[in-house]
Amino acid sequence: MPFFESLTKLKEHLGIKPINTGQQFNFRGIVFDDVEALHARTSINGDCVNLVSGVEFAFTEYRGQTQEYESCLSTLDSIQHDHELFAALCSSTYFKQALEAHPVITQIRSKGLNLGENGESLPICVDLDGIAQHYGLPTQYLDITSNFSVASFFATQRWDNKAKKFEPMRMTPKPGVIYQLQPAFLIAQDSDNGIPYTPIGWQPFPRPEQQRANAIRLPAGEDFVE
Repeated sequence: MPFFESLTKLKEHLGIKPINTGQQFNFRGIVFDDVEALHARTSINGDCVNLVSGVEFAFTEYRGQTQEYESCLSTLDSIQHDHELFAALCSSTYFKQALEAHPVITQIRSKGLNLGENGESLPICVDLDGIAQHYGLPTQYLDITSNFSVASFFATQRWDNKAKKFEPMRMTPKPGVIYQLQPAFLIAQDSDNGIPYTPIGWQPFPRPEQQRANAIRLPAGEDFVE
């Protein structure tokens, strides 16, 4: 894995361009710009509308970590002891059940956007696992983002449980890591477990949208790095 002295050097190496400039692009007749916003897209199953946060077409996404680990598992698979796994599953189940009954969730699901075929109304996609993941509950998801700056934050900041906030990494022997991936390849990987790429974007609670969030759903025991 190549090493770079700074995020600026890495950004230059990857050729990452500024965003939110208003610049327009034309890709095979599809015109779009580099402005971050909420972009409505019908889900792959066609049963709801994803409100994708960030630029309209992110051909590359990123994952930031404070260091490289021997294996990169979902937060659920990272739990090693059975009693802790059982407790985590109970917590996640209870959390998602509470979300199902939350007035904001029920209201969103009762309304729709006219983006379906023949003008039918479709509800906004609500991803309960995506919400749980971004509020600290273990899931089969692995966080990725369309925004390089967001990935950079998570590669250089650690959560301080005592202070209850993120703190910069200082004087660490292991450098932070940023993974780069192409969502188009993930979407093409349809298998018995479904498509691993999951757009999260806007949800009824703010963190996923703020972090330009998407996710990879990892089957049990699967290592992201491999």
